[in-house]
Amino acid sequence: MAAERTHLQRQLGLSLAVLVTSLATSACGSVLMSTPVTSTAKQWNMQVLQVKDGPNSYARGDGHCVPDSGRFLWVKIALTNQSGTARAFNYERCDLDDDGQRILPSLVDMDKVVNILVSDKEETLQPGETVGRNMVFAYPPRSYPTRLVCGELTFPLALTH
Repeated sequence: MAAERTHLQRQLGLSLAVLVTSLATSACGSVLMSTPVTSTAKQWNMQVLQVKDGPNSYARGDGHCVPDSGRFLWVKIALTNQSGTARAFNYERCDLDDDGQRILPSLVDMDKVVNILVSDKEETLQPGETVGRNMVFAYPPRSYPTRLVCGELTFPLALTH
């Protein structure tokens, strides 16, 4: 009985250590912007809540996703459907600028305790629904965007680096 309890305590301790490590690594990264910026268009309201440089990997059940080159910039948003009907929002209409080029999000995370991706980078929001998301962009090293555009929504990014 005591041996079973000790084994269970070790299992629980190991599981807790894995969870804490996972949470700690997901919180890493340098904050580049933490002052919210809001834009509203076509009955969509979006707030950019935070922009971070890193972490440069995204843990998934089948391993880690890393940028092909450069690093990950994480843009934390709150998105609200202000219309009276359910509508789809496509995150592939979002981009960061880089010397005249547009960089689309590599991943869109649901901003939960565990990593869950938005499937097909599109989702339907119900009337009045607000969701928090992390758009993850593979971005060139030593370069920083000046704006985020999502369709008709435009956000100037005053990043500190």
